[in-house]
Amino acid sequence: MKNRKGQALVEFIIILPVLVYVLLVMIDIFVIYNKKSSLEGRMEEVVYLYKNNRSAEIKDYLNKDLENVNFKSQNDGKYTYIVVDMEYEFMTPGLSNIVGKKYDIKCERVIVNGE
Repeated sequence: MKNRKGQALVEFIIILPVLVYVLLVMIDIFVIYNKKSSLEGRMEEVVYLYKNNRSAEIKDYLNKDLENVNFKSQNDGKYTYIVVDMEYEFMTPGLSNIVGKKYDIKCERVIVNGE
């Protein structure tokens, strides 16, 4: 009965790194979701700029608050495909070994030409 407090402390010390790791993974997932949501919110303005032949302004608009955002468009005659993407580097140690070095956050839109 005397070792109860010591046993609880040892169990807590054993489980603490796992809890911290899970917390860091949850923060990474939240940051990815936040960046994806931010890109999705900007897509309407990107489509507007593209339709009004102001493609030169798109990169500056996207990189105003976010970093290293790439913009690509492809026209096949009937449709125009607009892709905005960025890479996210995980802050959680070891997670990049499981998921991959970087996570690609991507938003896509398809525009019917002539509308």
